[in-house]
Order: sequence, then C-alpha cells, then structure tokens
Amino acid sequence: MKSQKNFFLSIGYFADGNWAYQNLIKIFNDKSINIKFICLRKKPDKKIKILSKKKNIPCFKFENVNDGNSIEKIKSYKCDYLISMSYDQIFGKKILYLMKNKIINCHAGLLPFYRGRNILNWALVNGEKYFGVTTHLINDKIDEGNIIKQIRIKINKFDTYETLLKKAEINCSNLLYSTIKIIQKGKFSTFSQKKICRKGSYFRKRNSEDEKIIWSKSAKEIYNLIRGISYPGPNSKTIINKRVLRIKKSKIIKFKNTKKFKVGEIIKKTKNHFIVNTGSGKIKILDWSPKLKLKTGQVFL
Repeated sequence: MKSQKNFFLSIGYFADGNWAYQNLIKIFNDKSINIKFICLRKKPDKKIKILSKKKNIPCFKFENVNDGNSIEKIKSYKCDYLISMSYDQIFGKKILYLMKNKIINCHAGLLPFYRGRNILNWALVNGEKYFGVTTHLINDKIDEGNIIKQIRIKINKFDTYETLLKKAEINCSNLLYSTIKIIQKGKFSTFSQKKICRKGSYFRKRNSEDEKIIWSKSAKEIYNLIRGISYPGPNSKTIINKRVLRIKKSKIIKFKNTKKFKVGEIIKKTKNHFIVNTGSGKIKILDWSPKLKLKTGQVFL
C-alpha cells in the first residue's frame, strides 16, 4: 500500500511559551509547512518575537482577536489552518465560522477530565499518576472540541511543577507537530470527548488562597500541594508568628513517637529541616523561605 503524500500546508500560529517555541523550530525545519503569521499574547513572548524576525515571518498581537479588524487581518493571510499553543484569548463565533473545523489547539491536559487553567499544577495537587497532552479542534466551548490525538505521560512521586513543565514542553511540541503532519495528509479522523466521558471536568485558574497549607489535611495531600505549586510557581505558604513562610520542598516520613502533637506543630527542628504534624502523618520540610528562627513546639496556622 502506497503511503499518502503530504500536501503543502499554510498555517497561522497563535503562540506563547517555550513549548510553542520548540514546536516552531520543528515547523521551520519542515519545508512543506508555511507559517503565514505568528500572533502573540498581549504581553508578547520576546523569544518567539526574535525568532519570527529572524525567519522573516509577520509577527503581531491583537488587543481583541475577535474584533472586525483582527478577523479581516487573519482572513487576508488565507491560511489552511490556525494553530493555537498557549494563546490566552478565546476564539469567537466569527473566527470559528471563518475557519470551520480548521483551528487546532494543543492542551497540556488529559481531556475531557482536565479542561481549563493551570492543569499541570492541579494534576500534581490532586495526586494524579498521569497527565495528558491533547490536540483537538476548537469549538465554541472551552477545551471541548473533538480530539485528534492524545497521549498519557506518567507522573512519578518525585515530580514537581518544574519537572512536569519540562515533560509537557517536550510532549506538547512533539504531539502538535505530529498532528500537523496528520492534517497534511488531507483526511484525518477526530472523535468526540463524550466517547471518553459525557461530563468531563473543568479546573479554574489557581489563586493565592490555593497556596495556603491546611495542616489538618494528610501529609500526602500537603506534599502534593507543595510540589504542585513549587518553582517556577509561587510555592505554598503557611503562617507562623504573623509571618508568611513559603514552603518549597518536602518529604513524607514515618515518625515513631507516642506523644500527641497538635495539628501544624513543629515536632522536630534541625539546621536543614523541620518536621510537622499533620491531620494524618508527618511531613519533613526540606526548604523554606525566609529562613526564620523556628523551634520545636511552634504551631503553624
């Protein structure tokens, strides 16, 4: 059976971040794909902007991607498809009608279960064993379009937000490029997210309240929160002596002691770590800021 040949493909690219940058490098090395323009967020990614100038690709941003002037500009480039990677504006009905079933998004989440924002953070905080990367068609509902390709990536117990970001960058770039190559063959299949789950789930953007450690939770839950919003996130926080302490790194431990401790109490302190009693189990704090003078018996709020 003869393999299907790729046709020459022209795309408009809505981009931000290192995963979009890595994917652009792959596309620029493929002479069968022509990037007609690159559209950045309102706060432009300087790295992508420099790359577009080097490659002599028109690069701009829209205050409102859905106003008349923006749509006319997109229309003027006569792209076969529009590609979105970490773009922060929602495409309205006029663009969706203009490019019907021809706008592709790459989402660093296992759809339909992880729609929305800050998905990698939430996956870690929720103690998931896997996270997903999905390419899908964009429709008039957030992250609900038909799936083109999807992969699952393992989360190990030592993963942090930083390591998951690195995994996502590699896999998003690779999956989106392979999706574009599938599209190039002409006919390609998609499937409804309802085939996986009729309802799915949506996660909102995290806020400062989500950073607070609730010591009455289990050591495992607290450990997942700490690694889930660690660097380059804001790090979790707790209060002691009316001061905010940022917790950067921790470890769940077994601590044998018959004495009863209060929830949030420091039960052991050394120069390099301290151990806290939680609602269920003990947790060792390995890195924190600022380096306040802490002592055994103090209780975090």
